[in-house]
Amino acid sequence: MKLPSFATVGGRASEPDNGSWVLELHQVGEEPSTFREFINKHGNGVHHLGFEVGDARDEVIRELKEMGFDTERTIGIYPGSSWTIVDSEDVLGVNLNIKPKR
Repeated sequence: MKLPSFATVGGRASEPDNGSWVLELHQVGEEPSTFREFINKHGNGVHHLGFEVGDARDEVIRELKEMGFDTERTIGIYPGSSWTIVDSEDVLGVNLNIKPKR
């Protein structure tokens, strides 16, 4: 099931950035989203770990798809970049957020 991106479902986010890493803090609304689904299943916790992979993004997504992960569930585009939430929750205990750059 493909779910809408966080930005379209009425949630709020804060992204403190220290230059070498970013911590995303989300306040999730009740609308359907991967975040709401995670909270309903697990309660509060770490929804995803993000990896900035530069030009290797398409290759990383292809390899994860070949490994059996759902790579088409949540894809977002914003000015200058994009992201893909990889559904790895059942295997890794957390989803992966793959993006070329911040």
